[in-house]
Amino acid sequence: MINSVGLQYAKAIFDLATINKSANDYYQALLVLNDAILKEESVLQIFMHPAINKEEKKNILKNTLSHLVDEELLNFLFVLIDNNRFLDLPLVIEAYKQLLDEYENKLEVKVYSRYSLTENEIISLKEKLEKHYNKNIIITKYIDESLIGGIRIITDKEVLDASILSSLDELKNNLKKGW
Repeated sequence: MINSVGLQYAKAIFDLATINKSANDYYQALLVLNDAILKEESVLQIFMHPAINKEEKKNILKNTLSHLVDEELLNFLFVLIDNNRFLDLPLVIEAYKQLLDEYENKLEVKVYSRYSLTENEIISLKEKLEKHYNKNIIITKYIDESLIGGIRIITDKEVLDASILSSLDELKNNLKKGW
């Protein structure tokens, strides 16, 4: 879930990235950094340790990353450290991804169905969703055996439930209202 702090920092680095025409490159770099730093327990301990001061943490990053990332991205990481927000990097990345998708006019949707959808069904669904949202749609498919039939579509802002179970629930509620 995106919070205001993550969005604030993401917007700052995203604005720099778009000026440099490197929005996607920065996103990929942030993902790699997140995996290398915050998902590696021994490295994470260094950045969490209270005895290691901010300057030492910045020096570790500088010595490790200066030849791998550009100076602006490295300075951004320094700002996170200075503001005690370095461990919020996953939230920043999540917000950055949302900004990047908006910038590229993309929308990621999760499609749940009881059975695997055919290629023609996916193409048809993608065309309808692109027309509905006026965005380039990226579909991730999931199997949900709790569905009787139909599909459930989840975006970052809404859920479209066209499953049979949802229809049956709606029918049940309507019948209750009528009695």
